[in-house]
Amino acid sequence: MTELYLDDNLLTDISPLSTLTKLTWLSLDNNFLTDISPLSTLTNLTELSLDNNKITDISPLSTLTNLNWLSLDNNLLTDISPLQSLGNLNYAFIYGLSLPKKYFLPQHQWLSQWVLEEENAEVRRLLIQTIGYDRICQELQAIELDAWREYTLFKIDINVDEEPIYLLKMTCPSTGHIHVLRVPPEINSAREAIRWVNWGIDPEEFAVET
Repeated sequence: MTELYLDDNLLTDISPLSTLTKLTWLSLDNNFLTDISPLSTLTNLTELSLDNNKITDISPLSTLTNLNWLSLDNNLLTDISPLQSLGNLNYAFIYGLSLPKKYFLPQHQWLSQWVLEEENAEVRRLLIQTIGYDRICQELQAIELDAWREYTLFKIDINVDEEPIYLLKMTCPSTGHIHVLRVPPEINSAREAIRWVNWGIDPEEFAVET
């Protein structure tokens, strides 16, 4: 047997699986797993799905060096550094998105500068939520230039780019989520930054239209 599907089985103990060393594909979604140490012997696995469990420790996965696809969404993880040893794994589905290998670190080691470098908006949102806006502003030496309603314009004076970095902080009124978007350095006010984001539409005019 090389493939096994055990989703939705209310499993809490998977120790019997440790002997199934020929498995290459295994799915254990939607169970109640906390201990996945029996998986450490399944070194032939190339695809593994563990979504919607109660896993906090993924160190047993560090031996699964043949993995090239892994999903760990909706668990209780704060440290995914064991995934660093998996040379064939460039992305992992975790925290609700496909996370690149560079983020396979304990969350407290994530860098504020990554917010500036990351092009994927969803990954950038995760970085902001995880690192925390206060820490980001402090570590990046952000200077508040202007504020208007739930929008704030910041300038960052660290040397990480060819031109000054201006960021517009936007707080969603309904969810409280904070989004940060880079805007051109010639912008002088938060309201002007919003116009730029909205393709030239003034925020007051936009509110009337919607």
